[in-house]
Amino acid sequence: WYAALTPLLPPSGIDPVSTRNRLRIEMAPNPFDPALTIQYELDERAPVTLRVFDAQGRARVTLLEMAALQAGPHRSIWDGRDDAGATVASGIYFVQVHVGQRVETTGIVFAR
Repeated sequence: WYAALTPLLPPSGIDPVSTRNRLRIEMAPNPFDPALTIQYELDERAPVTLRVFDAQGRARVTLLEMAALQAGPHRSIWDGRDDAGATVASGIYFVQVHVGQRVETTGIVFAR
């Protein structure tokens, strides 16, 4: 099992092949329990939002909200808890990373 990076279509007016603000992202382990490490690297300073959604599309946790991050490597940890602090159910979740105008989504599995 592996997580494939699936970019969403960019908003109109954004060049889909541009490498500016390109995001390199790795998530491990997948499946995970008790924690998922999300590692990413930015080519330049950019606002970053990092959220986890359940399979029904509901936002479960926001790890970063418009954080102005410098260029270089970064790491976030998700401990399998939602914004209220409750452990989420086992299942498929989606990590969505917004970098500037770009959005990338990756599927993950939480297996307790």
